[in-house]
Amino acid sequence: LLKIPRTLSLADIKARKRRTVTATLECSGNSSNPGFMGAIGNIRWTGTPLAPLLRECHPLDRAIEVVFFGADEKVEKIRDKDYLQNFARSLSLRDAMKRDDILLAYEMNGQPLEKDHGAPLRIIVPGWFGITWVKWLTRIELLDRRYMSKYMAREYVTIRGEEHGDKTFWRETSVGPMDVKSVVARVARRKDGSLRVSGAAWTDGTPLQRVELKIDNGNWAPLQLDKKQGSKYSWTFWSYDWKNATPGEHTLVSRAMDAEGRVQPSADDPEIKLKRTYWEANQQWVRKIRI
Repeated sequence: LLKIPRTLSLADIKARKRRTVTATLECSGNSSNPGFMGAIGNIRWTGTPLAPLLRECHPLDRAIEVVFFGADEKVEKIRDKDYLQNFARSLSLRDAMKRDDILLAYEMNGQPLEKDHGAPLRIIVPGWFGITWVKWLTRIELLDRRYMSKYMAREYVTIRGEEHGDKTFWRETSVGPMDVKSVVARVARRKDGSLRVSGAAWTDGTPLQRVELKIDNGNWAPLQLDKKQGSKYSWTFWSYDWKNATPGEHTLVSRAMDAEGRVQPSADDPEIKLKRTYWEANQQWVRKIRI
């Protein structure tokens, strides 16, 4: 669905305009359970923007979806028949065209992309969960309808209940943009004897409004945010000076809020309590420590 389809070599892509974007990459299942924590990182990506390339190819008016295919493939059984399919994820063409920070990336932290990270080329979609950042990119296609493959319609789908009166209605949505989220990372003793609590918070690119910390059964306290990150899609470090902490066991939990009013939910909030899949797990995590 392009007026001017193109085939590009890696050299062709590297010869195009370069851009570097620092963005947090998070697995959509990160922190879904105590045994799966830390599947997240903040990385400097370099590549060429996708949108100008799409514009040069002149999408037809009926095109609505752009699909990214990786080199990895697997046989899937559908209605008792086997089909060999490449891993693929999609975005709406509108989302892909309105941003200049979606990259065809070939460098990571200033070094050539390594095979395990998607070399020679992968798609970078800042603000979206990592499942969308297709590795080993080989093909990009435009469609005039929604793309419904295994990893769009059957896997990486969040099932969540919504209560209306005495009924619960279940909806299924494909994993997409990242959620507002924060974690308590560590507690360290300072020279003056006080404790420094530190952690990080992140969103889909929406500015953070504030991050708060609750210790034991106390009130929510505002945290000091580190403004040095300087990137829309990077995580933000935060800290809190805990004075006069008493010996014994304590609980600490953080919550983040963004500029659109979205608040990181607790595990008891309906949007988490009524979620039946482990994708998109942005609930508050309670940390227990002993002093």
